[in-house]
Amino acid sequence: MAEHGYTIVSGLASGIDAAAHHGALSCNASSIAVIGTGIDRVYPASNRALAHRMAEHGLILSEFALGLGPLAQHFPRRNRIIAGLARGCLVVEANVQSGSLITARLAAENGREVMAIPGSIHNPQARGCHRLIKDGAKLVETVDDVLDEVGSYWNCHRPGLNGPYRNRRRTKHQQKAHQRAQMPHFWPPSALIR
Repeated sequence: MAEHGYTIVSGLASGIDAAAHHGALSCNASSIAVIGTGIDRVYPASNRALAHRMAEHGLILSEFALGLGPLAQHFPRRNRIIAGLARGCLVVEANVQSGSLITARLAAENGREVMAIPGSIHNPQARGCHRLIKDGAKLVETVDDVLDEVGSYWNCHRPGLNGPYRNRRRTKHQQKAHQRAQMPHFWPPSALIR
């Protein structure tokens, strides 16, 4: 996605989050890490080098006071910001208790595209993705699938186009959110910093 002009927004957690930030930075694209601590704290500590690289070549964003450590209630708040910044939410791996499902729900409630990568039915880390797909998230397997869902950066920003939601299929969660909000979409979203 970074190679297609998108900014990668994630939470600087271990695993998929860290891989997403590394991927964006490796192709000189922009990346935003929204953290659940004060801006001067790195959690998990194993991502300290990545955090320093993000501070130099990306953006680290926090709504928490300096010195504030990781508390469980911070991460759903962080996920709210991630969902708000992004045009789409891609869940790569999630168990049924994963915070990624919170992000996906918030994204859907706010009219964002929600996508999930399926996995083995025997893998507990795939069950959250399977639940999202059952609930209407787009099943994606390739970057092209993601681009089909969110649109290419350039195609969504041509004069006269009303953004990627024009003539597009919405998930049932997005339809409900759209009906409740009945708000215009403003483009470009803040997550699409170029």
